[in-house]
Amino acid sequence: LMKSGDPDVVVLGTSRSLEIRKEFFASTTRFINAGMAGRSIRDMNAFVHDMPTHGASTTVILVLDQDLLLRGVDEGDSYTEGGFSLLGLHQHIPLETARGIYMDYFLRHKYTFKDLFEKIRSTRNIGLTALMYGNGFRADGSYRYYQEIQDVGRIERNNVAIGVQVKNIEANKTRLSVKQQKHLEENVLLLQEALAFCNAHGIQVIGITPPYPHLIYMAMSQQDNLYKDMVTILPAQLKSIFSSQGATFYDLSDI
Repeated sequence: LMKSGDPDVVVLGTSRSLEIRKEFFASTTRFINAGMAGRSIRDMNAFVHDMPTHGASTTVILVLDQDLLLRGVDEGDSYTEGGFSLLGLHQHIPLETARGIYMDYFLRHKYTFKDLFEKIRSTRNIGLTALMYGNGFRADGSYRYYQEIQDVGRIERNNVAIGVQVKNIEANKTRLSVKQQKHLEENVLLLQEALAFCNAHGIQVIGITPPYPHLIYMAMSQQDNLYKDMVTILPAQLKSIFSSQGATFYDLSDI
């Protein structure tokens, strides 16, 4: 997608990055949403090092979830996604998605190939799972939330879930653990490496933290626990890291 689109602006991050659309930018901007190609700091680092820029000015928007720096460098990345753990060792299962498609077609009879071919003519989505389920990546790399949009009770359930999350945050008394501190140090080094590479190659980087619902943000910022660290200390650290490499950072934690 990067090679064929030769973008002026590319978005990289976790699933939260899928909200960013080409309509946010000037109509002449060549925009690509790389979807979830940055589910870990290690993935982000690998992506920018391999990114073909064709010598043109490129801007990369990194969407950094507030807890991303506290995760293990192997958590959620493309190397270890899927599979199972046995005796403490992670076993990767190749073609896991393909097996799910096989099960749905041959055993569960959820769809037919005729259905898929008909959908090809009526949708701009790409990818087999997008054709099957309505949800999926669009041609610009962003995501189509078809199933969620059709859910009439979604907003009410979201409000209930927000209330539950607020109570859980207020009851939580944990602080940054030794393990999380180690993850933080490892991720900071990887992020600094990625930003330094971009700085040396003329790639402009803008970092953002994605927004929480306001009630959740208020609950997090007012507690004396790990959640407060995630929306106060970590964004301040990110701003310092970005600034040291000539990059820009915006904390958008409060919607």
